[in-house]
Amino acid sequence: MSDVPSSQTSTSEDGIKLSRYKIMTVKRGFSQEGDELLDYLEKGAFHALEKQYLRKMIFALYINKDDPHNIIEAWTFDFSYEVFPGTSTRIPILNVTDTHNSRYQTSMASVDPKTNLLRPPTLADVKASIRSTIHKLIAITQTLEDLPRKRYATFKLEYYPNATRRL
Repeated sequence: MSDVPSSQTSTSEDGIKLSRYKIMTVKRGFSQEGDELLDYLEKGAFHALEKQYLRKMIFALYINKDDPHNIIEAWTFDFSYEVFPGTSTRIPILNVTDTHNSRYQTSMASVDPKTNLLRPPTLADVKASIRSTIHKLIAITQTLEDLPRKRYATFKLEYYPNATRRL
């Protein structure tokens, strides 16, 4: 993990600029746990999201390793896929809810400045949406109490019906 000081702007490996917040990043090769987390996200959640099978991802924190059901904080990422008007392209819609019932919704669709009509997202649109989502989630978490120093994380993925046969 590496720190990005909140007063600096840096560019991550994929080119997304981060600023105003202290960001911890997980990089491969620093720890077995970090590598497992990245594998889980890249080979599980991101793969299912790319194939549009992912319905829900729950990220939860708990403090007693022997009692993972006693969750102190959780975020639920609900995904739906809507057909883009006038095309057969399906666009992911993300709803985020935390244990305090804060909600946030985002779509990857954007408006073409020339025609003022919706258009399928470009890579720049996706990056901007991800950046905006990260900033909003960080802002929400800044209002929460500090977590205990020793804590554990768990994930749960839910798929749309019949999706696991196609994964």
